[in-house]
Amino acid sequence: MDKNKIYNLVYSLPLSIDQKDTLYKALSQGDNTEVETKLAELKKQVDAIKVPTKATKDVAGTVNAMSNIVNLDVETATLASVVGALNTLLVNLRSAGIIQV
Repeated sequence: MDKNKIYNLVYSLPLSIDQKDTLYKALSQGDNTEVETKLAELKKQVDAIKVPTKATKDVAGTVNAMSNIVNLDVETATLASVVGALNTLLVNLRSAGIIQV
């Protein structure tokens, strides 16, 4: 099997970078028969992983959900309400793991 295919397969898995690096090194060594067997075993393990596809505010799925943020009214918004809404958005994005401090 082509090493590019192995790379693309391994790095598309929901694993940490260290795990992906280790797995890629293990799979890219040896002859193609070994690689094909290892990939088939890995595919079975990945297929057995059940990740909820829809996220809620309580359960993370393939994406995280965050709390609702109230729309600002242009006519009544003050600087304090805009800053508060922005801070709420930032806190929610951090809590959802989308951005980091």
